[in-house]
Amino acid sequence: MDPGTIAAAVGGAKHAIDLIRLAVEQRDELKAKEATRDANDRLLDIQQACLSLVGENAQLMKRNTDLENEVSKLKDFHTDIANYRLHQTVRGGICYRPKPDMPEAKMAVYLCANCAAKGVKTYLQPVGGGFSFQCAAGHGEIPSDKPEPYGTTQADTDFNPFDR
Repeated sequence: MDPGTIAAAVGGAKHAIDLIRLAVEQRDELKAKEATRDANDRLLDIQQACLSLVGENAQLMKRNTDLENEVSKLKDFHTDIANYRLHQTVRGGICYRPKPDMPEAKMAVYLCANCAAKGVKTYLQPVGGGFSFQCAAGHGEIPSDKPEPYGTTQADTDFNPFDR
Protein backbone atom coordinates (compact mmCIF):
# COMPACT_ATOMS: atom_id res chain seq x y z
CA MET A 1 0.00 0.00 0.00
CA ASP A 2 1.05 3.38 -0.84
CA PRO A 3 2.04 5.74 1.99
CA GLY A 4 -0.41 8.39 0.67
CA THR A 5 -3.26 5.91 0.86
CA ILE A 6 -2.26 4.87 4.35
CA ALA A 7 -2.07 8.49 5.41
CA ALA A 8 -5.47 9.19 3.88
CA ALA A 9 -6.92 6.10 5.60
CA VAL A 10 -5.41 7.12 8.95
CA GLY A 11 -6.64 10.69 8.40
CA GLY A 12 -10.13 9.38 7.54
CA ALA A 13 -10.15 7.10 10.61
CA LYS A 14 -8.99 10.00 12.76
CA HIS A 15 -11.74 12.18 11.29
CA ALA A 16 -14.29 9.42 11.90
CA ILE A 17 -13.12 9.10 15.53
CA ASP A 18 -13.41 12.88 15.93
CA LEU A 19 -16.94 12.76 14.51
CA ILE A 20 -17.86 9.90 16.85
CA ARG A 21 -16.31 11.76 19.78
CA LEU A 22 -18.29 14.91 18.82
CA ALA A 23 -21.51 12.89 18.51
CA VAL A 24 -20.91 11.32 21.95
CA GLU A 25 -20.17 14.74 23.47
CA GLN A 26 -23.34 16.21 21.96
CA ARG A 27 -25.34 13.23 23.16
CA ASP A 28 -23.83 13.59 26.66
CA GLU A 29 -24.46 17.36 26.59
CA LEU A 30 -28.08 16.74 25.54
CA LYS A 31 -28.48 14.20 28.36
CA ALA A 32 -26.91 16.64 30.82
CA LYS A 33 -29.26 19.41 29.66
CA GLU A 34 -32.25 17.06 30.01
CA ALA A 35 -31.10 16.05 33.49
CA THR A 36 -30.58 19.72 34.43
CA ARG A 37 -34.04 20.62 33.09
CA ASP A 38 -35.61 17.71 35.01
CA ALA A 39 -33.74 18.75 38.18
CA ASN A 40 -34.88 22.37 37.73
CA ASP A 41 -38.50 21.26 37.23
CA ARG A 42 -38.31 19.15 40.39
CA LEU A 43 -36.70 22.03 42.28
CA LEU A 44 -39.50 24.35 41.15
CA ASP A 45 -42.09 21.82 42.35
CA ILE A 46 -40.33 21.58 45.71
CA GLN A 47 -40.16 25.39 46.02
CA GLN A 48 -43.88 25.68 45.27
CA ALA A 49 -44.64 22.99 47.84
CA CYS A 50 -42.49 24.84 50.40
CA LEU A 51 -44.33 28.11 49.72
CA SER A 52 -47.63 26.32 50.14
CA LEU A 53 -46.42 24.83 53.44
CA VAL A 54 -45.25 28.24 54.64
CA GLY A 55 -48.74 29.62 53.98
CA GLU A 56 -50.40 26.68 55.73
CA ASN A 57 -47.98 27.01 58.64
CA ALA A 58 -48.84 30.71 59.01
CA GLN A 59 -52.55 29.85 59.03
CA LEU A 60 -51.99 27.11 61.63
CA MET A 61 -49.92 29.44 63.79
CA LYS A 62 -52.68 32.07 63.66
CA ARG A 63 -55.29 29.42 64.46
CA ASN A 64 -53.14 28.21 67.37
CA THR A 65 -52.81 31.77 68.71
CA ASP A 66 -56.58 32.29 68.37
CA LEU A 67 -57.27 29.02 70.21
CA GLU A 68 -54.79 29.89 72.97
CA ASN A 69 -56.54 33.26 73.39
CA GLU A 70 -59.92 31.53 73.49
CA VAL A 71 -58.69 29.03 76.10
CA SER A 72 -57.31 31.90 78.17
CA LYS A 73 -60.64 33.74 78.00
CA LEU A 74 -62.52 30.58 78.97
CA LYS A 75 -60.18 29.98 81.91
CA ASP A 76 -60.68 33.58 83.04
CA PHE A 77 -64.45 33.19 82.67
CA HIS A 78 -64.54 29.93 84.64
CA THR A 79 -62.38 31.46 87.36
CA ASP A 80 -64.79 34.40 87.54
CA ILE A 81 -68.01 32.36 87.33
CA ALA A 82 -66.74 30.18 90.20
CA ASN A 83 -67.53 33.19 92.42
CA TYR A 84 -71.22 32.84 91.55
CA ARG A 85 -73.79 30.17 92.21
CA LEU A 86 -76.87 29.14 90.30
CA HIS A 87 -79.94 30.68 91.89
CA GLN A 88 -83.66 30.15 91.40
CA THR A 89 -85.64 33.25 92.24
CA VAL A 90 -88.82 33.07 94.30
CA ARG A 91 -90.80 33.63 91.12
CA GLY A 92 -88.99 30.80 89.27
CA GLY A 93 -86.32 32.69 87.34
CA ILE A 94 -82.91 31.03 86.96
CA CYS A 95 -79.80 33.20 87.16
CA TYR A 96 -76.41 33.36 88.81
CA ARG A 97 -75.73 35.44 91.89
CA PRO A 98 -72.57 35.93 93.96
CA LYS A 99 -71.72 33.29 96.52
CA PRO A 100 -72.47 34.48 100.08
CA ASP A 101 -68.77 34.84 100.98
CA MET A 102 -68.05 37.13 98.00
CA PRO A 103 -67.96 40.95 98.38
CA GLU A 104 -70.54 41.26 95.60
CA ALA A 105 -73.02 39.22 97.71
CA LYS A 106 -74.22 42.41 99.43
CA MET A 107 -75.13 43.91 96.06
CA ALA A 108 -77.96 42.89 93.79
CA VAL A 109 -75.71 41.46 91.09
CA TYR A 110 -77.27 38.83 88.89
CA LEU A 111 -75.92 37.11 85.78
CA CYS A 112 -77.89 35.56 82.92
CA ALA A 113 -77.73 31.75 83.22
CA ASN A 114 -78.18 31.31 79.44
CA CYS A 115 -75.23 33.60 78.70
CA ALA A 116 -73.11 31.93 81.40
CA ALA A 117 -73.78 28.55 79.77
CA LYS A 118 -72.26 29.99 76.58
CA GLY A 119 -69.23 31.36 78.43
CA VAL A 120 -70.40 34.98 78.45
CA LYS A 121 -70.86 37.15 81.52
CA THR A 122 -73.97 39.30 81.08
CA TYR A 123 -75.34 41.34 83.98
CA LEU A 124 -79.11 41.27 84.34
CA GLN A 125 -80.82 44.65 84.68
CA PRO A 126 -84.04 45.18 86.68
CA VAL A 127 -87.12 46.12 84.64
CA GLY A 128 -90.85 46.33 85.26
CA GLY A 129 -90.59 47.91 88.70
CA GLY A 130 -88.07 45.27 89.78
CA PHE A 131 -90.34 42.29 89.17
CA SER A 132 -88.11 41.06 86.35
CA PHE A 133 -84.55 41.15 85.09
CA GLN A 134 -83.67 41.84 81.47
CA CYS A 135 -80.81 40.14 79.64
CA ALA A 136 -79.07 42.51 77.24
CA ALA A 137 -78.16 39.56 75.00
CA GLY A 138 -81.82 39.00 74.16
CA HIS A 139 -82.73 36.13 76.48
CA GLY A 140 -85.84 37.99 77.55
CA GLU A 141 -87.09 38.78 81.02
CA ILE A 142 -86.25 36.61 84.00
CA PRO A 143 -88.64 36.79 86.98
CA SER A 144 -86.84 38.31 89.97
CA ASP A 145 -87.11 37.57 93.68
CA LYS A 146 -89.04 40.74 94.51
CA PRO A 147 -89.08 44.43 93.73
CA GLU A 148 -86.44 46.22 95.75
CA PRO A 149 -87.77 48.54 98.44
CA TYR A 150 -85.90 51.83 98.64
CA GLY A 151 -82.56 51.34 100.40
CA THR A 152 -82.34 47.54 100.18
CA THR A 153 -81.28 45.09 97.55
CA GLN A 154 -82.56 41.69 96.60
CA ALA A 155 -79.33 40.18 97.85
CA ASP A 156 -79.85 41.59 101.39
CA THR A 157 -82.96 39.57 102.21
CA ASP A 158 -84.73 36.37 101.32
CA PHE A 159 -88.07 38.15 101.05
CA ASN A 160 -90.79 36.17 99.30
CA PRO A 161 -93.42 38.48 97.73
CA PHE A 162 -96.00 35.70 97.83
CA ASP A 163 -95.87 35.45 101.64
CA ARG A 164 -97.77 38.75 102.10
